[in-house]
Amino acid sequence: MSRSNRRLLLVVVISGSALGFVLYTHLRAFKPFLPGIRAVVGSIPEQELDLAEPQRRALLTLVAAKDKDAQSTIDWQVARALLNTVPHPRTGLKWQLDWLLWGLEIRGHFSREQRLGLYCHLMQFSGGQGLSYGSQALFNEQPNQLTDLEVAEIVAIQFWGWRYYERHPERLVPDAKQLLQAKMQLQTK
Repeated sequence: MSRSNRRLLLVVVISGSALGFVLYTHLRAFKPFLPGIRAVVGSIPEQELDLAEPQRRALLTLVAAKDKDAQSTIDWQVARALLNTVPHPRTGLKWQLDWLLWGLEIRGHFSREQRLGLYCHLMQFSGGQGLSYGSQALFNEQPNQLTDLEVAEIVAIQFWGWRYYERHPERLVPDAKQLLQAKMQLQTK
């Protein structure tokens, strides 16, 4: 083995060890939060956990229309929302690394249905949180009664933030229609 190949192998081993160490220490740092996250999952209202099939399908395809991999996007948004509920530095590389790794941890500890329930439960709106709150506040309806356009408006609020739409309410319906159009293109492929 040549000298340059030995150096490369040494770099790979050291890098792998460093990555392994980071993942190991992160797993130990995530574990204390797991019971609290399980408690949040246990407290999710039925209407957010048991979405009717048309609303569930609309929610997932609209998220996928925005970011292609709906489940990963949902996992990262859940991780960000959960990190914002615990005492944690909100800036810097540590927060970014924790956000990414919490997304992976959440995927490893919770089923797809639980993660979708967490996503619906942790949605942020002006004055409250949760899909139930948002559907009542915006449309005066239960989540299972929402139309595709109303689900698109809720997804748009999650992607671009409710503060943006408080400043520019005229943008909500066009952005939701754009998401619906992207959804239609995704379904025809």
